[in-house]
Amino acid sequence: MNQDGFEVVAALAGGYTLYRKPNGAGGYTYISDEINGGVVVWDTCLVRRSTLITAMEIEERRLEKEKEDD
Repeated sequence: MNQDGFEVVAALAGGYTLYRKPNGAGGYTYISDEINGGVVVWDTCLVRRSTLITAMEIEERRLEKEKEDD
């Protein structure tokens, strides 16, 4: 666990790391070091998992369409 109370949960592509810590409301806050100083990836108490999955699926379809249009 690092000094901010975050634990390492996964190694990410590009040499980055995914961290999490309890958020005090019964869930977890996930961050990564993809941006200097860290960036919040997801707080499990802010949106449901299904909302996050839907957003990722929509973004994936948008990227695929963008590739097709090139």
